[in-house]
Amino acid sequence: MILWAPEGRFGRQATLFSDVRIDFPGPRNGFCPDGAKTGDGAQKDDSGRWRYEDVEFVAGVVPKDTARNDYGPERTAYALAEVPVYLAADPCARKCRLFTHPRNGTYVSDTSVDHGGEVDMTATHVGLVLRTGDFPHE
Repeated sequence: MILWAPEGRFGRQATLFSDVRIDFPGPRNGFCPDGAKTGDGAQKDDSGRWRYEDVEFVAGVVPKDTARNDYGPERTAYALAEVPVYLAADPCARKCRLFTHPRNGTYVSDTSVDHGGEVDMTATHVGLVLRTGDFPHE
């Protein structure tokens, strides 16, 4: 569901991908987001990987055993890279967290939505609303 929604909004011409490595700033920050979208004109680097500078949106499902990483070093790397929108779907906590407005290695805005609610991203360039009741949960 998280991965299909941006395609519905941006169309098949958008660069959307899943589980593809992107090297974000900092040591050992090569992550493979569950979902990512790059902007128009995005290009791969000399290693054939998408450049973090072109990433506009990252989405991830937070497994119980890696929550510390998803909400810690991974979120920090996205903020340092100035990824404008990071959506973390946490089925164990039955919440989604929307992080926006990266500044100085952190996200200024952190919005939590209970399972069954709506994640409103209309104020971002993503420009869509996700209904979390459609997401699988534990």
